Order: sequence, then structure tokens, then C-alpha cells
Amino acid sequence: MKISEVKVYQVKGRGWPNYPWIWVEVFTDEGISGIGESAVTEGVIEAINRLGRRIIEESPFNIENIFESAYRRGAFVQAISGIEMALWDIIGKKLGTPIYNLLGGR
Repeated sequence: MKISEVKVYQVKGRGWPNYPWIWVEVFTDEGISGIGESAVTEGVIEAINRLGRRIIEESPFNIENIFESAYRRGAFVQAISGIEMALWDIIGKKLGTPIYNLLGGR
């Protein structure tokens, strides 16, 4: 399974237009997608788009490697966190288990 696309959605929420919700959707070549939420900071949408282009063709199971590589390159933690949540969502769907089971249980 490989990451094929990353999309960012700016959604009207409480505090709109000053504080939109930022959702990240990561797609795979197997048709599984995951959703994550990112904190709103200036430039976070562009940061997610840039990071998204870098992780195309990566395995969504390589979360630690993706996180470390992005962090060392200076990516916003807010951008990384939205993508990381989406990757955990993909893994949970692929394995057919809630994410809390992957992270140590309830």
C-alpha cells in the first residue's frame, strides 16, 4: 500500500473566518483514505500541501519515519500532526481495528 494523494480542507467552524477547521485526507493506492485534523496557524495549509507532496509513494505504515523526516526538515508540527492522524486512520481501517488498539488499548 502506498500514499497516492493528500488533500487539505478548510471548513467553516466556530470562529469562522478567523479560525477555520483544517482537515487532512490522505489517500492510498488501495482506495483506503484516512482523515486527520490540524491546528490552525498561519501557513499550515501550504505546509500540509508541501509535506503531502513529499510523502507520495510512502507506505502509510511508516509513520515514525515520515514524522522524523518531516520534523528534521522543519515542517510545522501542526501539519505533521494532521497527516499523522490520517495515517493512523488508514492503518486502523486496513487492519480492521480501532486506533486505540494500535496505541495500547482503551
